[in-house]
Amino acid sequence: MACLQSSGGKAGAESVRAALAHVYASALLDADSMANVLQETVDVQIPVDARLCRITGQISGVFALAENPSGRILLRMYPANGKLKSEADLHFGERVLLFLDWALLRLHSADTVPVRPLLLCKGDSPWQDSLARWDAEFRDADGAQQKQLRADLEGRVAGLLSRWHQAEIQPPLYFVRTSWAAAQDADAHNPGKAQKVWHSGHNKGGEHAHGQGYNLLLAGDIDFETDAKAFQALHAFARELNALISFPELQA
Repeated sequence: MACLQSSGGKAGAESVRAALAHVYASALLDADSMANVLQETVDVQIPVDARLCRITGQISGVFALAENPSGRILLRMYPANGKLKSEADLHFGERVLLFLDWALLRLHSADTVPVRPLLLCKGDSPWQDSLARWDAEFRDADGAQQKQLRADLEGRVAGLLSRWHQAEIQPPLYFVRTSWAAAQDADAHNPGKAQKVWHSGHNKGGEHAHGQGYNLLLAGDIDFETDAKAFQALHAFARELNALISFPELQA
């Protein structure tokens, strides 16, 4: 996953510089570590659908932790129109990728080494803070509890991979922005928020008009307000996905 990307020209560059200045001030990273962007190679084996799955690859945008050079920071930023997004504005596409990078690096690293996400955003960040709290609890846990926490994290990664494999056979009703809107409401009979994102008079017609044509190809002329079955399928998958990447009990 690329980091520090901005399409906002001079304004976007200023946003990047201001955000990085805040990182320096927080003492999480120092100038030396910022000059040394790491490419971390991960090699993790976890059970997926009753088979042992080996996951290998490289994770970019990783930095050494200032307080512990063996520790790792995953630095990510998703500016929009030259400005930082709030965490609440992040959609599934951004969240799932960050969660997978963090989880795989956490599973690959030594149990005592901190692995923290650092998502630069404006305002509060309860979701990323919960990942950092989970990491702290994992490192502080005793042997049996740590084994249980590791198994839980492996299960979450396995759940994401399993759903990806299923999608190759039968694509679910899943769209990064519309599904995220649906996941925010526990009511499977209230499509209002999702429909507004999916088919809107604003934002160039909503998400159905984006995705290089794939969204229209997969969903056609579907309307979530009139097709209750379709919305329930979208909603169920979105809620499952959100449960896999979230620790609500650790969110302040």
